[in-house]
Amino acid sequence: MRMALRSLSVAIVFIWSAGAVLATEAKPKVSGTFVANGKTIALPYAYVWAEKEGFYDKSDPTWTIVFVEHPIDDEEDLDFLPGTAWVKLGITRSAEFSDEPELQVYSQSVKLSADAMGNVSGGKYPKIELTSTGPDHFAGHVYHEKVQEFSDDTFQYDLTFDLLLTERESD
Repeated sequence: MRMALRSLSVAIVFIWSAGAVLATEAKPKVSGTFVANGKTIALPYAYVWAEKEGFYDKSDPTWTIVFVEHPIDDEEDLDFLPGTAWVKLGITRSAEFSDEPELQVYSQSVKLSADAMGNVSGGKYPKIELTSTGPDHFAGHVYHEKVQEFSDDTFQYDLTFDLLLTERESD
């Protein structure tokens, strides 16, 4: 009986430890900087999902990734996201501009502060390097080497991410 209880205790500790390791590995990670008009803003949350159709060609793999100040709830309008600064990118792997498929950013939208009335869209697109694109895991680095200027505003970001793909799509 004592041996059976000891074996059960060891099994419980093993299962709990394995679950803790898996939970740690699955936790989304975002690091880096976002500087808008000279102010550093933390964007510790990020979400990524695969789009149903490609941007240039319907068969191109295409994703949307958004970095934000606060968690996004499933009901929030992804094109608006009030009360937070954010960076939203459209990413694809396409042969639209070359003979072989290349990874590229095809859209960029930046809200410079939580109380900004609008967002900056377009401009020079960032560089992107992906280390994983799925099927469930999405990881990489996206950055602007130089400060971007748009009208009277400036911004620059350098973000590294390791995320789980979600089932969401853009509105």
